[in-house]
Amino acid sequence: RYSIGKKLLKNEFIVGWSGTSSNFIYLSMIEDYLFEFFSRNKNTKLKICSDKYPHELRKLKSYIIFEKWSIDEEVSQIHSFDISIMPIYKDQYALGKGSYKMLLCLSCNIPCCVTDWGMNTEVLSKGKVGIGIDNDVSWLKSLQYLFDNRTKLNVLFPDCRSVVEKYYSLKVAVNAYKKVLTN
Repeated sequence: RYSIGKKLLKNEFIVGWSGTSSNFIYLSMIEDYLFEFFSRNKNTKLKICSDKYPHELRKLKSYIIFEKWSIDEEVSQIHSFDISIMPIYKDQYALGKGSYKMLLCLSCNIPCCVTDWGMNTEVLSKGKVGIGIDNDVSWLKSLQYLFDNRTKLNVLFPDCRSVVEKYYSLKVAVNAYKKVLTN
């Protein structure tokens, strides 16, 4: 289901985010850096796939492409991203997040720019799949780097799909359960 999409030549650089509207707080925490990035770079957009439009992101209004999330459209939505972002708070709650959206994007061969925390750190350590962000200021610097190198993202981050297949695929999970149940 989560296949590698064909990259078409396009005029816009799409920074993608997918999640429920209750998680817009994570985008709000980096809104100033996102605004600075989008206002500096022409033909850049923030594509948000969610259950509702993010009205709280007032500064980003002119840069947002909104699509209502649906299971049937999820893969094609991810395929439209050039990169994916996953900001989170560095708190105990976030340690319980399983990097699910990150893994979905990586499985479609889309590199990620994520808060370097919790399971995100684990996934980042498995290969060249994206950039881990240590502090808020790094969002702007990292997004700019990705934009400036947009024509060679597959060269810079060649391990996106292979990391998911090697460490997080259904086959890997089944083998792990099998091992536990047979011992």
